[in-house]
Amino acid sequence: MSETVYVKFERNTMVYEKKVNIGEIATVYATNKALQARVRAIKLLNIPDVKKGTYVFSVMDIIERISKECPEAEINNIGESDFIIEYKEKPPKKGIWNVLKIFVTCVIVFIGSMFTIMAYNNDIGVSELFEKIYELVGGEQNGILELSYSIGLTLGIAVFYNHFVGKKLSDTPTPVEVQMRSYESDVDTAVVERASRKKEEYDAS
Repeated sequence: MSETVYVKFERNTMVYEKKVNIGEIATVYATNKALQARVRAIKLLNIPDVKKGTYVFSVMDIIERISKECPEAEINNIGESDFIIEYKEKPPKKGIWNVLKIFVTCVIVFIGSMFTIMAYNNDIGVSELFEKIYELVGGEQNGILELSYSIGLTLGIAVFYNHFVGKKLSDTPTPVEVQMRSYESDVDTAVVERASRKKEEYDAS
């Protein structure tokens, strides 16, 4: 009598060990816990001596491999049909060099954002606009408009990017996070399609 085993592979999984088993990159479930453990222990990939690498797999190959190791298992895939395994050497612990890189990046981003805002304001002539408004209302230039504009611009940026002082204002993904997820999805799709055209296969023995 066959036993149903559910497997779920994510589109892209990062690993740091050279020997990769199915249980390390996929969610495996079966009512028969012994069979579940056997499926999780099946070796999927032996990574050569490289610093990093990208490997593309088809679930059909995984089902065939599981069927050979566990012929009594009936495989039900509820995840991706093609998936990517990315290998990188385990990163070293954070040190002063990483802190310095983060600091330099923050400074560059801050200066770039400041320059962009200043250039934008200069193009549309905000200062001249404020002067005209002061003339129309017959008042003196007391800086109220400039202050209000600065506060509104700050609040607008904080709401748009959903961040303020290192904290998210809501659980909604920020525009940057959305763009990063879209970029990662496009990259994964391109890698899978390129591998399919080349018919790349990886030996797990």
